[in-house]
Amino acid sequence: MTRTIAGVTYDEWLKKRVKKPARIEEVKKYSNRIIAFVDVLGIKALIDEHRKHDEYKAIDKIEKIRKIVEDSTKILKQTKNIDLDFLQISDSFVFVCNPKTVIPLIELLSTIQMRIITECQFLLRGAITIGDALVREFGKFIVGPAYIQAYQLQENDAIYPRIIVDKSVTKAIKRSAHPITDYLQRDSDKEFFIDYIKVYIGVR
Repeated sequence: MTRTIAGVTYDEWLKKRVKKPARIEEVKKYSNRIIAFVDVLGIKALIDEHRKHDEYKAIDKIEKIRKIVEDSTKILKQTKNIDLDFLQISDSFVFVCNPKTVIPLIELLSTIQMRIITECQFLLRGAITIGDALVREFGKFIVGPAYIQAYQLQENDAIYPRIIVDKSVTKAIKRSAHPITDYLQRDSDKEFFIDYIKVYIGVR
């Protein structure tokens, strides 16, 4: 007697089972990526201030900031045709892209900083690094040494309202044939950070 499974013979079912390709999502391997971890300063205080009955004021402000990030990212992706994803975690944003797009990323972050200052009156603090990371689900899943390093640099080294870059990023800018001084300044503590006003004016 021929065995059947879901209406097909066992041999036919086994052939389909063996030939079924592995899903792309099952690949577990790091790739070289730029990770930018950016924190919106002042949001925690805003949330603490609006807890009972007027929490909508904090939520409205956070939604407005997200809309600025979404719109600015969408415009960049359309005009420069680059692959870039971002993830929001409360009052922080994580941006991920190919190291070759370091200049467009800096331009994007400069635009976002200027818009958030002028439209929402908040400053940014963050850090950018290049290294190993695994990114899935259009940026909703990010893990790897580069993510951890970007977060730690933002927490421990950025200190002031500025977006710093580590040596891997300055090297990438040099390889792009763009002068570092067109995009970065060096602070008194020797940290390079995005000169967002200069970059923003240059982009426009």
